[in-house]
Amino acid sequence: SAYVTSTEITEELINALKFCEAPGIYLSPGARKLHTPKLKELTRTERHVLLLLTQNKSVPEITHSLDLPEYIITLIIANLLTAAAVDTIEELPTAAKNEGVI
Repeated sequence: SAYVTSTEITEELINALKFCEAPGIYLSPGARKLHTPKLKELTRTERHVLLLLTQNKSVPEITHSLDLPEYIITLIIANLLTAAAVDTIEELPTAAKNEGVI
């Protein structure tokens, strides 16, 4: 998945499209600036997804576990990445521990 604002330059859109070839989530700099939540402000569902990610659960496993559509889990993960100010899912557990969230 990739999230890019409509005002961003072509190069950023190309980066997002390249990223979509691999599993993961890409947030352009403009998309990150739209809303920057904090890890300590997470909803119960966001915290649950974060916990499952720290247990190395995959998106399909989390989708099944929480009985939510995959696109919702993807959006939640994008929100978590923004809140933690990290680029990859693998960095989330460390960021969450550093913030005292888990």
